[in-house]
Amino acid sequence: MLMDGDVWVSIRCSYAAPFAVRMALWGTNGYLVYDGKAAALHSPRDTFDGDGLYAEPPVEKTWAIDFSPAWAQSLARSQRRLLEAAMRGERLDPQQFDRDVSAMNVLLDAERGD
Repeated sequence: MLMDGDVWVSIRCSYAAPFAVRMALWGTNGYLVYDGKAAALHSPRDTFDGDGLYAEPPVEKTWAIDFSPAWAQSLARSQRRLLEAAMRGERLDPQQFDRDVSAMNVLLDAERGD
């Protein structure tokens, strides 16, 4: 997906493994990895060992983020934004609208137990 600010997002799913959350966001000078429990910022991106070979950048900062509440809160915010905009009769950016409708459908499916 191409997001605002020309940011590219790739989502990969595997159905061959048990449920696991692992997300990574690559930036200019580092990357952020989230494993469903904590996020870790690795920087600087160009880190090399004594032989000049690429090495994993050190962890600069970590945050504990519980996936389930964070996911529910994010979906609730999207749902609230969509409903508030609809009540005010605002026009929505088509890309944001598609995202909000997708989030709303996930909430509705979860409520129905789908």
